[in-house]
Amino acid sequence: MKAGRDRTPTVPRKQRVCRCLAPESHSRSTLVMERRVRFVTPAPLLVFLRSAVASASSVFVHGYFLGVFFLAVS
Repeated sequence: MKAGRDRTPTVPRKQRVCRCLAPESHSRSTLVMERRVRFVTPAPLLVFLRSAVASASSVFVHGYFLGVFFLAVS
């Protein structure tokens, strides 16, 4: 059993299957893909969209609970 364990490589199976999931792998294709994604969606736009979605969802949830509360009180 131990001999079989010693022969197995130390790299996890996920990294071997898809190297783009590993953050430390910087192959040429992933760098090109990152550049394309950064070019298509600039960082300020992403931050704005994330904050807008978060605030809209929080406003919706708060409004929903306030409406339920006022219905229960009245």
